[in-house]
Amino acid sequence: MKRTVLTLLLALTSSAFAGLDEGKAALEAGNYPLAETEFATVSSPQKLYWRAQIWLKRRSSLEDIVDARRYLQDAAQVGYAPAMTALGESYNRIENFGSGEAAGYLETEGKKVFDWFKKAAQAGDPEGMYRLAAWYDGINDAASAAKNMVLALEWYKKAAALGNGAALYQMGVFYLEGVRVPKDPAQTQTLWTQAVKVGDTDAMIALAQQYEGGKSDAALEQSLTLYLKAAEVGDVRGMGKMGRAYLSGVFGGGTLTKNLPQALRWLEAAAAAGDGDAGYEAGVIYARGVGVKQDLERAEKLLGNMTDSGLGFTVYARILEGDFQDFVSALYWYGKAAGPLPPDPADPDSFGADAEEQSAEGVGDPDAQKALVRLYLSKKPGVPYDPAFALRWAEVVLRRANRDPDQAFLASLFVQGLGTAKDLDKVLEPYRNVARAGDNEDFMAFIVLVQYALGQSFERGQGREKDLDQALELYQNAARAGNKKDYLADAIARVQYALAKSFDYGEGRTQDYAKAASLYRQAAEGGQMDAAAQLGYFYFTGRGVPKDDKQAVSWSRIAAGQGNAKGLFNLGLAFELGQGVVKDLKQALELYLRAAALGSASAQGALGALYFNGVAVPQDLKRAADWFGKGAEGGDRGAQYNLGVCYENDWGVTQDLELARLWYGKAAAQGQTQARDALARLGVTKP
Repeated sequence: MKRTVLTLLLALTSSAFAGLDEGKAALEAGNYPLAETEFATVSSPQKLYWRAQIWLKRRSSLEDIVDARRYLQDAAQVGYAPAMTALGESYNRIENFGSGEAAGYLETEGKKVFDWFKKAAQAGDPEGMYRLAAWYDGINDAASAAKNMVLALEWYKKAAALGNGAALYQMGVFYLEGVRVPKDPAQTQTLWTQAVKVGDTDAMIALAQQYEGGKSDAALEQSLTLYLKAAEVGDVRGMGKMGRAYLSGVFGGGTLTKNLPQALRWLEAAAAAGDGDAGYEAGVIYARGVGVKQDLERAEKLLGNMTDSGLGFTVYARILEGDFQDFVSALYWYGKAAGPLPPDPADPDSFGADAEEQSAEGVGDPDAQKALVRLYLSKKPGVPYDPAFALRWAEVVLRRANRDPDQAFLASLFVQGLGTAKDLDKVLEPYRNVARAGDNEDFMAFIVLVQYALGQSFERGQGREKDLDQALELYQNAARAGNKKDYLADAIARVQYALAKSFDYGEGRTQDYAKAASLYRQAAEGGQMDAAAQLGYFYFTGRGVPKDDKQAVSWSRIAAGQGNAKGLFNLGLAFELGQGVVKDLKQALELYLRAAALGSASAQGALGALYFNGVAVPQDLKRAADWFGKGAEGGDRGAQYNLGVCYENDWGVTQDLELARLWYGKAAAQGQTQARDALARLGVTKP
């Protein structure tokens, strides 16, 4: 009879444990109804504890947490220590459960967390001991006020002694860093090895990293084994590491046989566990069909599940556009990545919730938004040419970039597609209407920047022929919008100066000194110091304006005051010749030296002349030749001629008729008449 009862008890016990194991397996697989059924066969308080785990794992609503806590409290009240730990952890979460019937918000309740962890630790639960130690360690933000490293160390040791993997790992860290214990790398190795045996993945990864740094094949083998072990129990770091190792064929300081199926297996697993980079790597492989059958659906899923799904869709769109020239599909995926559709200035009804959301910082992938601007202006097959729609996305991009005119995107915004300033003016009109009607500073700033961007493309010849007149018109249109930004004034003055030079030298248009002088003046008034210096030169020579030494000195002085090399040279020349100022050779010398230090070839040539003639300095033919050489290398034709004279006559340099002919030739090529005569004298008929 006793034997029968004992057999019955053993059978019941065996059945209970079977139910527990099967329930755990169902719980891990996410089969909550089966887990509930299996846990029902387990005796209390384990039944209560494991039923609570169902609700904690599911956590689909606030009620799940509340139900779990009720079961855990019942189990804890009868002394079941694991339930105490789990109860503490349930109070250690911050969760928001959306809207509707399940709406609710849970905050960390520090006092309850601490109390339950402490009760669990005192009841002998190793996990409770570890949690209490971590609380004293201040690992949880809510626990920072209770930080006590003496108690933390005490409970970590107790938990480690009972085989808690996390505690073993943490004690290993302490011995590695010398935290409250002497540094002892060997002890760290021992503790982490013990932690690995009980399944702690932090220890697996830490040891794997240590072995990976080793040079021997044995160390690398151990490292690989540990990464694989971590991967097989679902550690995202281990899975990502194995995937990348099999993909690259590189591991640590050694090599590994490439294995694309294994690489994809682990990369996809890591992606599912939240490794966005792994999703990117696997997604690109499937999208491009590199070494594997192309699977765009799988690629889309992997890239879309990246931490930043917008970035994933952008990557996918780039592959479609670049690898397959599928512009229509690329447009679709760029659109998905770009975020909510921006408002249409021609449709007041579009300024609703989406417009407000689009205005928020960080909405949509900016690279996708830029791609949409580019594609809608590109005239690619199947993509509608739509400057107005492109502008809607451009407004979003510039809003997000705080309308910084130096953004690289601006310079290439309308490289393709848009025509002239007048074409842009038509497309911008709806934005002007909105801006005027509601005093919308955002849109007005956008109008200014778009005109500035197109102006840059004309000024620089990016994606179109260079056209300074169009650039100036666009910059001036932007300025007339009422925006007094410094960068606009600089751009206008810069183009005015460039246009002035084209009229001055007859580059691409009929030479016209009067127009050049007018534009130099406008540019100088806008702060272009090269223009101010050249205007001073015009007044010295009477080119395009009546000769006026006082005006010449005035404009040269303005440029010189800003450290402009040409302005300094002009002013030096005025003091040397006594034009518009009292003659002062020492002042001229000082100004020439400053200009020469800034690279002015004319000033370097002028200094050579002073030393050659002994004016304001003792005569020194060697120094004269040196200065002529610098000016000649810098392209000053007078210095080139004078250097030729020095080489012809053995003045300051060793006589060298070939070098004399060389420098005379360079000067003659720039129209220096005396150099032509010198070449004829030396037997050169054609300069």
